[in-house]
Amino acid sequence: MLIFNDMKTFGEILTAAAVLAVSCGGPRVTDGADNRQTGSGPGGSLDTRTEISADPAKAGNFYYIYDDCDEAPMTKPPRGYKPFYISHLGRHGARWGLLYQYDTVMNALARAEKAGALTPRGEKLLRDYRPFYERASLMEGELTGKGARQLKSIAARMYRRFPEVFRGPTRGTAIATTVPRVIMSMENTVEELHRQDPSLDIDAAASNALLEVLTPNVSTLDFTRPLTVREIQKPAWEWQRDSVDIGGITSRLFSRPEAAGTDLSVFTGWLHAIKCSVLCLDDPQEDMFEGLFTPEEEYALAKAYGYRILSYLGNIEGSGTLFPVFSAYTLKDILDRAQEDIASGETQLRLRFTHDSALLPMIVLMDIDGLGKQTYGPDDSYELFPLYKVPMASSLQFVFFRNGKGDILLKVLFNEREATLPLEPVSGPYYRWSDVLEHYGGVIGNALAEVDSAREAAKLFQK
Repeated sequence: MLIFNDMKTFGEILTAAAVLAVSCGGPRVTDGADNRQTGSGPGGSLDTRTEISADPAKAGNFYYIYDDCDEAPMTKPPRGYKPFYISHLGRHGARWGLLYQYDTVMNALARAEKAGALTPRGEKLLRDYRPFYERASLMEGELTGKGARQLKSIAARMYRRFPEVFRGPTRGTAIATTVPRVIMSMENTVEELHRQDPSLDIDAAASNALLEVLTPNVSTLDFTRPLTVREIQKPAWEWQRDSVDIGGITSRLFSRPEAAGTDLSVFTGWLHAIKCSVLCLDDPQEDMFEGLFTPEEEYALAKAYGYRILSYLGNIEGSGTLFPVFSAYTLKDILDRAQEDIASGETQLRLRFTHDSALLPMIVLMDIDGLGKQTYGPDDSYELFPLYKVPMASSLQFVFFRNGKGDILLKVLFNEREATLPLEPVSGPYYRWSDVLEHYGGVIGNALAEVDSAREAAKLFQK
């Protein structure tokens, strides 16, 4: 594990990077060519409008729950190769929404009610929302029953798909951030693996000391002070105000919108986020939001939210973010631990549990399924990387195969489906481990050099 002797030192590195990102325009994580995506991205054959029209739940972006993957095709490995080791990086399962979103909607509706400025539809929403809010505000961010079942299902499929990894004495490790939903996701995964095979020896831990490799770029560290992220997202918020019919949506709820006493664009964004988040609950209560948004408005809000998130987690030109660069710490840990475990033969399984804000930049840094390509605005960004590609319980599984000669191949599963890497495969989705180490060793080196440059630049700014 990558360990820093002083967490403050690591935080200082992140703060320095933030200064450089906001002041100098951030990194360019490119594939060496000008790939201006204008149509459907390589991650899917359909454009996002068509996909959301076919499955409206995808407008929920990060709140989407992907389909059961029991039937996802698995390509047979080349003759003589068998799986022997798995390294995993996963997002927590389905959760409740966030308190600041719940509060924004509740406070706006309550203010308008007091001012007598709710429409009949607004009055109905408040009647339905008030009891929901009383419970939801106490459950902020917690793993739902649906989320727990997701993790158990993923663990069971992993065990069934790669039984050779678990054959004989099997030792594993599982680590998580200290956020309860992430810890519970880890516990449900380990519990299911133990149900499949009680003899498995899996050590589990959750600690702030693990944040260096699990979340090197989220709000638990200095780099993402709210002001910094807010500044990075500012163009995306402006785009939402210009591109979404905020007045049309809010007029369904407020007879005098100013009585809501809040930024109506923000209110609309969070109202839509809550509508999407209820799909993560065992009792979704979808009727509460019926008729509040047209399909076209849902699509526009989904794209607006995607633009905000990708502006700091993705690879949009000029956004001023270093999030993908800091994912090099996570990738380095995955590769380093794999080399150590393969050499020793003592560990067959490593499970890591984190958040979308760590997983998405990792996918960008690795250019999984071509999703790391640089984009230039809301349209091509959301076409390339719609956020429903990182749904609840999203994951990367690095599955290692070996033949009798000791040659090693790697296959990566993204959301339990075979993924492509920016390398020449041996066959299908199988890549030489030596090629993977060489390619991503260079990626990591370049990324850490950017971190060093950011640190030095920040020192200059502070003089």
